[in-house]
Amino acid sequence: MAMSKVLFITLFILFGSRTFAQKSYFFIHFKDKPGSKEFFEVTSRSSLRRTHQNLKFDYSDLSVDTSYINSISKVPDLRIILSSKWLNGVLINSENSSLKVISQLPFVNSVTFVSKNTKDGIGNSLLEYQSTSSFDYGNAGFQVQSLKADKMHDMCLNGAGIYIAVFDGGFQNANQIQSLAHIFQQNRLKFTYNIVENQSDVFSRHVHGTNVLSCLAGYSPGKLIGTGFGSDFALIITEDVKSEKKIEEYYWLKGAEMADSLGVDIISSSLGYYTFDDTSENHQLSELDGKTTVITKAAAMAARKGILVVNSAGNNYNVNSWRKIVFPCDADSILSVGAVDNNFSKSSFSAIGPSEDGRIKLEVSAFGSGVTINNSGNSFYSGSGTSYSAPLITGLAAGLWQSNRGLTNIQIRNAIIQSSSLYLSPNNEIGYGIPDFEKAYNLLNSKFFTRCKEQTNSYDLYPNPVSDLLTIQSNNFSEGTEYYLFDLNGKEITNGIINVQSFAKLKLDFTYLGPGIYILKIGDKQYKIVKI
Repeated sequence: MAMSKVLFITLFILFGSRTFAQKSYFFIHFKDKPGSKEFFEVTSRSSLRRTHQNLKFDYSDLSVDTSYINSISKVPDLRIILSSKWLNGVLINSENSSLKVISQLPFVNSVTFVSKNTKDGIGNSLLEYQSTSSFDYGNAGFQVQSLKADKMHDMCLNGAGIYIAVFDGGFQNANQIQSLAHIFQQNRLKFTYNIVENQSDVFSRHVHGTNVLSCLAGYSPGKLIGTGFGSDFALIITEDVKSEKKIEEYYWLKGAEMADSLGVDIISSSLGYYTFDDTSENHQLSELDGKTTVITKAAAMAARKGILVVNSAGNNYNVNSWRKIVFPCDADSILSVGAVDNNFSKSSFSAIGPSEDGRIKLEVSAFGSGVTINNSGNSFYSGSGTSYSAPLITGLAAGLWQSNRGLTNIQIRNAIIQSSSLYLSPNNEIGYGIPDFEKAYNLLNSKFFTRCKEQTNSYDLYPNPVSDLLTIQSNNFSEGTEYYLFDLNGKEITNGIINVQSFAKLKLDFTYLGPGIYILKIGDKQYKIVKI
């Protein structure tokens, strides 16, 4: 059932090159998936995420029928851009004359117009709003401390083991700048893909993704430390920075399907849509209902697959015709993030709620006016925008999830909301307010972690992963130290006390335990043990 990354990419590239005449984009919806009953485009990590959250595979996980794709590809004067298993169809670029042939194919359910081919235009407004004034290297503390994420880091919670996909328009020089070097040195960049151009290289096109990533993943003490710097990452380009077209919502959809298949835990997206180069394609406020646009449906579907989606609310408050949140922020079960200044008041540019069906949207806010970033030129600057407040929340979520991997995406989301400063009296400007890590942590009642600075003894554990006996060894331990073994639901498996008689080499028997992840706590230290 699992699918290798090489095969996953190869299948996607087959639908690829984009050298088109002046045509239009359409989405072809298929009636069924008759040839895909046993084939799921997922990795073992994706399966594990669902197992942890008790989520079953369903019809939407079945791949698109390849015979249908092949039949569509044979229609003259047509190119397939991408396929979507969640929408069960393909995005094509074609002239209108081809649609009659397509609509008569027996497996085609419907054809939806998406976008005209237009010349390069304005690009995404979220990518454009940023300042370039020099910023003191030491001022990155506020953006972390305002969420009490510094307390999170004190507890050794930095997102380690959490897999985050960052969607953006480009990550120019992200593989060369100072604060992100640790990700590459520690092999924690797990996947890259540029959906717009169908290639794996993402380290070009635009600086915005690099700035965003540095807020989340940067680690340069004295200059910048991101909220979730210990996480694993997938960098995916879904935004075409040269223009603004509705097809970019389909790129985002494809990115979400990729993230799901890869086993990603969190999607961090500093992108949003409401207006396009061709104004006839602009969204209407009435669509801001959580169920209409393609990108909103994609975000909601990702949430139903157990992924926490964190998305920037938008920088368009000063646009009189559309001051509200951008899509997909109207999706349910996700976190839409606004921006505040250092007085915890709404940043002047930050979009507002509610959704058109009256829900509190956006959910939460974080510092977004003068955020410290490490840019593509390897300089430390300040930038402003909800593009930067969203990754700060993403890192907070990663640390919370690290504290208890048995939790679901909805439990993490709810804890963040319930910890926020205006939880009992939310408003349309900053939602439920600014989250507080300590409150969220206490709400989740995790018991596996203590403060890093209190940890003294060091232990060697091997082999890890373990199949039968785990050896625990140390040359420095305290007499009477207690140890506990938990599963990811917090259930205690066994416990004991370390003393001179028992602890030359202590061995724990994992033979009778099922495969999965366990937490071993020895005194004031904790370890993740993988049973195979």
